Amino acid sequence: MGTQENTLMKFVKAVAFSVSALLLTTQATAQQNLFPPLDLSNFTESPPQGFGDRQNSWTWSMEWFNGKLYVGTARSEQCVTSAAQKLVNPNAVYPPADPDMFCEPDPNDLPLRAEIWAWDPGTNLWTRVYQSPEDVPIPNTTKFVARDIGYRGMLVFTEQDGTQALYVGGCSSNVIHPGVPPARMLRTTDGTNFQPIPQDPGTFLPSLGNTCFRGIESFNNKMYAVAANWKGQGVVVESANPSLGNNAFRQVTATVPQVYEISPYNGYLWATFVNDTGFSVGRTSATGNPPYQFNIIIDKGGYRPTAPNTIALSLQVFQNSLVVGGDGVRKGGYNKQGAELFRINADDSWDLIAGVSRTSTPNGPKPSLSGLGIGFGWQFNNHMWRIQDFDNILYVGTFDQSTPTRLSPKANAALLAELGFDLWYTLDGEYYTLVDRNGFGDKFNMGVRSLFATPYGLWLGSANPYYGLRVYQGIPSAAPPAASGAAGVQPGATAASPPEHVQVESRNSTVLLSWDPPAQGAKKYRVFRWTLDAIDSDEPASANGAPVVGRGSYQEVGVTDRAYFADLTASPRLQYGYQVFSEDASGTRSRASNFVTYPAAAPALTFPDVWTFVRQLEQNGKFSSTAARQQIFSRLAQAQQRAASGQFDQLNSLRQFVQTDGAKILPVHSAHHLQLMLSRMSKRAQLVEGGLVGAGALHSKVLAQ
Repeated sequence: MGTQENTLMKFVKAVAFSVSALLLTTQATAQQNLFPPLDLSNFTESPPQGFGDRQNSWTWSMEWFNGKLYVGTARSEQCVTSAAQKLVNPNAVYPPADPDMFCEPDPNDLPLRAEIWAWDPGTNLWTRVYQSPEDVPIPNTTKFVARDIGYRGMLVFTEQDGTQALYVGGCSSNVIHPGVPPARMLRTTDGTNFQPIPQDPGTFLPSLGNTCFRGIESFNNKMYAVAANWKGQGVVVESANPSLGNNAFRQVTATVPQVYEISPYNGYLWATFVNDTGFSVGRTSATGNPPYQFNIIIDKGGYRPTAPNTIALSLQVFQNSLVVGGDGVRKGGYNKQGAELFRINADDSWDLIAGVSRTSTPNGPKPSLSGLGIGFGWQFNNHMWRIQDFDNILYVGTFDQSTPTRLSPKANAALLAELGFDLWYTLDGEYYTLVDRNGFGDKFNMGVRSLFATPYGLWLGSANPYYGLRVYQGIPSAAPPAASGAAGVQPGATAASPPEHVQVESRNSTVLLSWDPPAQGAKKYRVFRWTLDAIDSDEPASANGAPVVGRGSYQEVGVTDRAYFADLTASPRLQYGYQVFSEDASGTRSRASNFVTYPAAAPALTFPDVWTFVRQLEQNGKFSSTAARQQIFSRLAQAQQRAASGQFDQLNSLRQFVQTDGAKILPVHSAHHLQLMLSRMSKRAQLVEGGLVGAGALHSKVLAQ
């Protein structure tokens, strides 16, 4: 390890300045990246698994403070969950019936002293800076339990006198030991000395009786946190002087519905609300007398007709929008599972990014903009668990139910091939590329519990209740030429860029792919196909009418020099996933394109779809002027007229105009959305030019089938 660590640190120190600049730059400049997206080879495990203790089971929190990375652990999380279930349901099983998980036979003996570790980039060493005392008597026993059994949230908060302090939200064992003190919050100003903020008997803070503090955020110079139960849901508390504890906090949301996640965005404080009929997401100015009033933007789980996500458990600002990750854990069989992904825009409109397309909602049709279904096409991806913006690239980590389900008699080869979390990324918020689907090689890494951007790369912490959490550091590849020379960084050989915006449809039982060539062009393209294997299920079909499937065999199915491809060997009765790679003249192959599945989760676009969208923009007053509105309408009419005869010069001209000047005549999000719609139409036009579909396919839903 020594030589590997020294080599790693030399590179880390070399790129640290560039990444620091990256983080500052991307806050102000949209859609620019200093580095290529991270792939699996960019991630290296940093500390030993579980920090040397398998009962450090989840990486429950991360924060950058005073030049170091701090990590809070959850102790024996799955053991505690199992014991809590047994407490309320005598028929529940404890310890869990899993040969790879160890829980003490008596839950009162569980080793629950939560830990905080710090990584120093100067030495590349990890140090345990705090361990919870084990000094709380367990009622009706002679035993003691840790005061904190996990650290579920962290935040660097600037206090009224300018002091920057790290606050850490702890969890109590009261979920399995009724009567012990509730959760507490720690504070440190030096990263070494941690002290609990005051929670004196009779004051507000201890009266909450909550199990955890999580989701800690800062908004308008106040601290907000979710005072939660063990499931992670509860009420929001607020304080302008959190170091005072006690009565310096107050509850600012109603007790029902319960809140799961909070985040500042676009001048408001946003919260997700738990509901069995589908989660909701709303915003508040956080002023006036509590409980604060929330304007609900997404309701009923985005109006999915059946089995909507009941919780939204992650929020992340990305390119001036708020990305919302769902929780797809449901009772009733495999086919009801699967998390969805949403986006709220600056004008309070919202989009479905990945999931079951809706033909009708109170906000109009909501197709899956990525073309991917629930769980990015894998129903066992039950959480869009953690989302992080790094170098203006959005990374989404999942919880994959296939790991805890692996022992089921129904677990066949398709499921076993998927064990471990997924990690995905997107450059534009709509087209997603798979980084890894197997927990970075550890099938017991069932979820991405932490994702955190630092000046030293993107850090990923897993949930691994079997053999202990893992923490990985994602260091970008060498900077491209524009950033060369920063801190001595020299760019490596420039690899071919991947094709962009791959999309899929079918015509006459043939699967058709089309894409945008990379900016520098390509000599040829290689098309790879996953054959999606069905999984045994107790239900005939999933909520979107397709069987539960997993990514099975993987093979190259064709090579082309065109920006489209007809897969003549595909069966219209099966399901597939596709990735496309480009090659330059030297034979250098690019990284993978975005991932698409057949059948696509959303229908192919037509001119009527574009007209519907621009007329909505008109009705909502989005155009900057009447002249701007007339220009778009006139250009679109000309493009449609020309396209009817197989001529697409006006369509491509309109697409280029919106790409370069759209933000002058429309809000940024609306212009971006219109540009992507025109991009999809232009790629379908390539299919027409290639003789794979008729020109009428762009004008009618019926013809487009």
